[in-house]
Amino acid sequence: MQIGPKLTASSGPKSSSPSSGSESRHRPGALTRFFRPRRMTSLILLHDSHTPPSVPSGEAWLRHTGRQMGLLEIGYHAIIERSGLVRFTRPWDVMGSHAPGLNHTSIGICLMGGEDEDGSPASNFTGDQMVALHELLIVLVAAYPGVDVRGHSEAQVVRTKTGRKRQCPMIDMRELRRSLASDR
Repeated sequence: MQIGPKLTASSGPKSSSPSSGSESRHRPGALTRFFRPRRMTSLILLHDSHTPPSVPSGEAWLRHTGRQMGLLEIGYHAIIERSGLVRFTRPWDVMGSHAPGLNHTSIGICLMGGEDEDGSPASNFTGDQMVALHELLIVLVAAYPGVDVRGHSEAQVVRTKTGRKRQCPMIDMRELRRSLASDR
């Protein structure tokens, strides 16, 4: 699996990127000249999209909502669709737009889901998503020695549409870090 120009893995999550035949008409690298380079990577921040399982395409939804917020492109470096497909949406070596104040040192990964159909926070990620996340993190942790893996709400306060604090992503981050440590 191609992770980036210098990052490769012999096996890993299903992936889709411009170089691997993504069906997307958009090419993340086309806007690279507008992104600032990230000079160091000390943090991988995990997010969820705050969407119910009925949202059909994470990439299309995140691009649409990002543009409504004034972004040129999806702010995350990768999206993990409900099928487990990893979509690489921003080059690894540029700043993301996913966590104000932390974008200059972090990689952002977004799991599609995190809410039920009523808009309440829910841990509704698929097994395929969790396998893809774990495999992607193993490769990234190896590529960026000493990097810290955190949930978005561990680094910043995340709120619901009604203003209440919310966990993001809706997964057990301590268990995820234990699992990653045991695979090193």
